[in-house]
Amino acid sequence: MTQIMFEKFNISSFYVGNQSVLSLYSIGKMSGLVLYSGDGVTHDDPILEGYAIPQAILDLGGYNRNIV
Repeated sequence: MTQIMFEKFNISSFYVGNQSVLSLYSIGKMSGLVLYSGDGVTHDDPILEGYAIPQAILDLGGYNRNIV
């Protein structure tokens, strides 16, 4: 992916980060709980001071289809 970005799109820099952490950064927060719910996947990502806590991530499976 990185090679394609540099060679095909001629970018000068590239950053890959944790999606949950970046979601919180976008609203000016360093800590919080990010809940993702998509097609058949629901999980939460607790973030503390800019770092994900992997042992606390809870995969809720496909429960999002039962919520609606």
